[in-house]
Amino acid sequence: MSLQPRPTFSESWYRVQTLKPRLRPGAQTSRQFYRGERWYVVRDPAANQYHRLSDAAYRFVGLLDGNRTVSEAWELVGGQLADDAPTQPEVIQILSQLYAANLIETNIPPDATILLRRHKKQQLQKGKQRLMNVLFPRIPLWDPDWFLKLTISIWKSFLSPIGGIIWLIVVGTAIAVLLPHWDRLVQAGKDSLQFTSSFDKAILMYLAFAAIKFIHEMGHAATCRRFGGEVHEMGIMFLVLFPAPYVDASSAWTFQNKWHRILVGAGGMIFELFVAAFFAFLWIFTKDAGGFGAAFNMFCYNVMLIASVTTVIFNINPLLRYDGYYILSDFLEIPNLQFRSREYTLGLIKRHLFRVKWSQPLPTPSARPWMVFYFLTSGPYRVFVGFMILLLVLYQLPAEVQIIGILMGMASLATFIGMPIFSTTKYLLTEPELHRKRAPAIAWTLAFVALALGLTTFWRVPVTVTSQAVVLPTNLSNLFPAAIGYISEIRAQDGQELKQGDVILVARNEELESGVSQLEARLRGAQVRLSAAMASDVSQVGPIRDEIKAITEQYNTTKKQFDELTIRAPIDGKLVAPGIENMGGAWLEAGKPIAQVIDDRELTVFAAVRQNDHERIEASGKQYRTQVRFASDFMKVYDVPAAMTEVPPQATTTAKHHALTTQSGGAIAPDMSDSSGRKLAESIFEFKVRMPNDGTMHYVPGQRAFVRVVIRDKESIVMQTYRSVLQMIQATQTR
Repeated sequence: MSLQPRPTFSESWYRVQTLKPRLRPGAQTSRQFYRGERWYVVRDPAANQYHRLSDAAYRFVGLLDGNRTVSEAWELVGGQLADDAPTQPEVIQILSQLYAANLIETNIPPDATILLRRHKKQQLQKGKQRLMNVLFPRIPLWDPDWFLKLTISIWKSFLSPIGGIIWLIVVGTAIAVLLPHWDRLVQAGKDSLQFTSSFDKAILMYLAFAAIKFIHEMGHAATCRRFGGEVHEMGIMFLVLFPAPYVDASSAWTFQNKWHRILVGAGGMIFELFVAAFFAFLWIFTKDAGGFGAAFNMFCYNVMLIASVTTVIFNINPLLRYDGYYILSDFLEIPNLQFRSREYTLGLIKRHLFRVKWSQPLPTPSARPWMVFYFLTSGPYRVFVGFMILLLVLYQLPAEVQIIGILMGMASLATFIGMPIFSTTKYLLTEPELHRKRAPAIAWTLAFVALALGLTTFWRVPVTVTSQAVVLPTNLSNLFPAAIGYISEIRAQDGQELKQGDVILVARNEELESGVSQLEARLRGAQVRLSAAMASDVSQVGPIRDEIKAITEQYNTTKKQFDELTIRAPIDGKLVAPGIENMGGAWLEAGKPIAQVIDDRELTVFAAVRQNDHERIEASGKQYRTQVRFASDFMKVYDVPAAMTEVPPQATTTAKHHALTTQSGGAIAPDMSDSSGRKLAESIFEFKVRMPNDGTMHYVPGQRAFVRVVIRDKESIVMQTYRSVLQMIQATQTR
């Protein structure tokens, strides 16, 4: 590895140069290769401590035998490696890290102890921070290594080429089996996500979560043991006060083969997806079960959902320190990716702006872009996730334990705002490496802060209002049978273009048919008697005419009900009736919707707008432009003039469609006491956008859309951010 010019000597060298350290007798060393370079991992099995050394650092440590001094070892390695040898500051750092990890032993004088403990104090401080982090505390409970040893033959069989083929067949077959049931999957997902409204559903969801996460962690442990690692710690961690299992599989760090380390990182997901496939078959098999079978069917779906969706969304995400992070780190061959990315990126700032020399070897050229990209993306993302978790905890906890949310909020503010400010200030004022460069460093930092404050406080940008929406045709007619009967004939298909009056289906009701026939016969008989009375007995004409009038009224009512057994298109448009071809023989219930006829030549996008946003839109006096994105084609933006929009002045508490509510993935909380799912817990305004359909929108009834209103009024970024956060908090409080 090429080194940039860096300080060769250290003013603290005199404190360590006479030491005669050596690695502890029980320390184990394994060799690894990263990007063609040789590294060594030193491990203390008793304390489960690890430290990774570069080849040059290991060459230096290898010369420490308990008889040779640090100064002698440094001179020897300098003669062997020349410019690639560790410098005095690097030697001090190596000794500090090994001392903190309890991997070296020596008789250390007091002044050297102070120096070497500096790094150990940093490690203890990190430990205290982890202990104080009430979002993610850990409680070790079990040493699973004996169990893994006992069942090692099973794990070797499963984690083998043949096992991989079986895994692909099972998971692939499950996907193929589920695809025809996509609509049922989506509906089951909506039902499953309503677990907050039902204690039984909540219990089933948690049991599924606990079971699948235990299997996930056992997947890591089994994979680690399969390739020779040891796993001595398993327990419970609390994810935002939510208990979940965890396992310590850090012994995988010593594996020489990077693909073995990657498999350990992916082991949990491999086991999860296999279990998801197995429960997918059970879910299909029990889909029509009742009673206990229905509860078991819901449990199967929950397991399948958690074991597949959460794996894709969370575990494989490398921006958080979950499985995806370690997989990416091993794949890129950049150990400790997060720390090294931060050190390298901040080192660029120190070198090019503060003019501070590099104190560490530079990473390889191919690794540098990855480090900068990871630092710039992972940092803001972690802050965003932490902020969202904070909101969740702060406003979802019951009032009795609200103090926990407040304490978490204070800890988060200290972590994300207070600590960076404190550490930056301390670095600028006290860091020895800024000697004679402190003034430029402070000037650059203050200039950056002033620029950031100026851009966010004084730079005014157009105000935007964003909202989720649902797309419905402007002209839509729901078909509600007015009479009861069983369907005898189906004359239209789902998606068929119809003209007004076209027959869609015909139903039969033998009672109505018999009634119509009887009334027709009675009417004919009365008319015959009326003719006879007019010729022979005029006194009977009046009563017979009254009888004919009553029979005619009864006949017209019955005949109307009979005619309504023939369902016709009320308007020109497209028939929307999924599954209508399977409705033959089905019983029609009066008032129960069976289909829709939609005229999709013009669409209306209904967006749910809250009170504050409604006031800003109204105050603009139509001085805004509207952009619409459809979920089916999210990359395409439709610009709509203000003249094609409408904002009713009255608020409503009824959603235009259930897709706008949180129960269906929307943003507005429903009233949980309402069974229809459309009554809302807060008042909203319906922002309407009329859009001509040119045939390219692939319209589906109830399709989700996203509306963005750009108002000409301008406001600072700080104020817009403040307003958005305030609305988010208010929305969270209503849920």
